[in-house]
Amino acid sequence: MLVSLRLRLTGAALGVALGSVGAADARPKVTPTKAFEVGAGAMSSARAVAGLKAGGALYAYAEGKDLFVRPVGADGAPGRPSQLSFRGHSEFGVSEASMALLKNGSVAAAWTAGTGLRGAVFARVARPDGRLVSAEIEVSADPLLNSTSPSVAALSGGGFAVVWRSASDTGKVAMNVRIFDASGGAVGGLTKIAAPKNSSFSSLSIAALGAGFVMAYVRRDQNLVRVLAQQFSAAGKAKGQPIRLDEQNDRFHENVRIAPRAAGGFAVAWQENVYSGAVDVPIVVDTTLRGRFLTAKGEPAGRIAIEDTVKEKSLERAHALADTAAGLLVAWHLLTPKSDDKSDNDIRGTLVSAAGVPGPVARLTKTSAAGETMPRLAPLANGDAALGFTAAPYEGDEDPHGARGALSSRPSPETAPHAGARPHALPSMRSEMMRRWISLVPSKIVVSRASRQ
Repeated sequence: MLVSLRLRLTGAALGVALGSVGAADARPKVTPTKAFEVGAGAMSSARAVAGLKAGGALYAYAEGKDLFVRPVGADGAPGRPSQLSFRGHSEFGVSEASMALLKNGSVAAAWTAGTGLRGAVFARVARPDGRLVSAEIEVSADPLLNSTSPSVAALSGGGFAVVWRSASDTGKVAMNVRIFDASGGAVGGLTKIAAPKNSSFSSLSIAALGAGFVMAYVRRDQNLVRVLAQQFSAAGKAKGQPIRLDEQNDRFHENVRIAPRAAGGFAVAWQENVYSGAVDVPIVVDTTLRGRFLTAKGEPAGRIAIEDTVKEKSLERAHALADTAAGLLVAWHLLTPKSDDKSDNDIRGTLVSAAGVPGPVARLTKTSAAGETMPRLAPLANGDAALGFTAAPYEGDEDPHGARGALSSRPSPETAPHAGARPHALPSMRSEMMRRWISLVPSKIVVSRASRQ
């Protein structure tokens, strides 16, 4: 099975006046165009996206056992260097990653590497031009814990925060916080919030808020699954009590995402499942994306509800948020079962107004691939957003894009010269853990545009 990483840039038309929208429906709509390849690699899958102050974005993807980051300009042209590696060793595969653009223009990335039973969280700081600012940092230093689900947020003071989930062999779960300065140096010690007995935390996601940050997450008790938000100081200490965001006790919540808003405050969205059976082994019968807007003080405001559950289709786990000039862009993975026991998977999206009203749902990925999953979004400096995703045709099919070239605003951008280059991993370093990497498949990176009409 071929697997491709495709990256999309929404065009400047996202912010145009509503007069360009058809009279039948004046709500803003995301409309995709073609995708264009800007680089090639092997064994790749989407991991994270971050916007750059000068325009364009950085795209992180896992290739084999390494995490690579590629800069792409606002016009879709690849930046220089073409690729850089954030990893300092090659013993394990990268299963998760998060990135944030720091106040000084550097980018901080955190990721999980390790086996399914023993994961560790690492971090590194680099400049967009490829210069590494820090050595690789082992954020989670306890080898007896399985550390996963890292999330990074840039702090207004110039540094960054990393949060992650840890679990012991005895089932004890905790949320962990560490603060770093802009050069990757640790600031203070570890903050650990242990889950009560018979409870668990999952799906951690953070965003800057004031001088500190806010974390949205799922708390799962014996018969109740809640979506909560907790504020933290710049030192990584919890402030006040968690705020409950969901409003349904008989729902199964998961896959929480949080995004800051340019006007202040932030948005949180999550997957809400209606299920049958026990809460610990639910059978999902219906799915809705729900969310809340929150003020700059962390107080719940408007509600968000997005349904794309037409007959025999279901929202899948992965979704992403990004604040744009046209509204809150929400992207998700939609699964459509087929009669041959296979399924079509594509990325859908909508723009949500400040009042929480979603616009028309549009397909954001116009490819012939059967498996388009793992959407990642980030706001851009011009008010648009960047989207990264992983695409996989059915086994035996050929990738429909091939080597095309960089995106351009000129006619026939397919003729733009290919500027990609194969990445080179940094020298390996020894580590105690081992990684069993299952999928070894070819990949590509693609950029395309979307506009509002």
